[in-house]
Amino acid sequence: MYPQADNLFSRPTRCDADARGTGVSPSSKALPANERTLTRPCGPPPSAAPGHDEPSGGGKTRRRGGYTLAETILAVAITASLLAALAVATHASLLSYGENEKIATVTQAARFVLTRMMDDIRTAAAVETTTSRVSIIPPAGSSETMIVYEYTGGQIRCSRTTAAGTVQEVLLGGGEGVTVDTFAASAEMAQDDEGGWYTTRVVVRLCMNAKDQPFDMTVSAAPRRNQSY
Repeated sequence: MYPQADNLFSRPTRCDADARGTGVSPSSKALPANERTLTRPCGPPPSAAPGHDEPSGGGKTRRRGGYTLAETILAVAITASLLAALAVATHASLLSYGENEKIATVTQAARFVLTRMMDDIRTAAAVETTTSRVSIIPPAGSSETMIVYEYTGGQIRCSRTTAAGTVQEVLLGGGEGVTVDTFAASAEMAQDDEGGWYTTRVVVRLCMNAKDQPFDMTVSAAPRRNQSY
């Protein structure tokens, strides 16, 4: 009825399979057909096929590494926001640089003209002014007999007269990117002890435009020869 005791402990091992791959161990052949045990051949367990993920615990398959569509869209949105902010900052910097360049151009041109004019007024023997004209008589001993600064045709011109003739040049408004909108000269007069009138102070107002950037400058100078101490 029951198998013998020696057959109960004669369990087949993993490596008992015959060389022909029958899967039936030699020791199990002595057992009855209903007690024979099939065993796996020796060797490592078969690995997963290439390109397939091995199943993990719980029967779930591990996800391969990479970015999802939502992650990609979020990264693109963040990058676009950063680039937009950088573009705004760069544009503002370029605009500021352009405005500073305009102011520097106008200031340099105005300083050149007004400094030259004020230097001639300070050393003048006499000065006469109209709304758009400043006439200067140089001091004795100068090679020049008359200096005239005049605003005409949107330009400021300077004429210097010597024994050899008159030389005229355009100081401002000659195509250097600066236009003259307004030139106004005025003089403050005083009377000396003998009843004569002389200029004590000359004020010049200059309004210019450089690339649609208006700029005003006002200067004044007093002829040194006509000051009383």
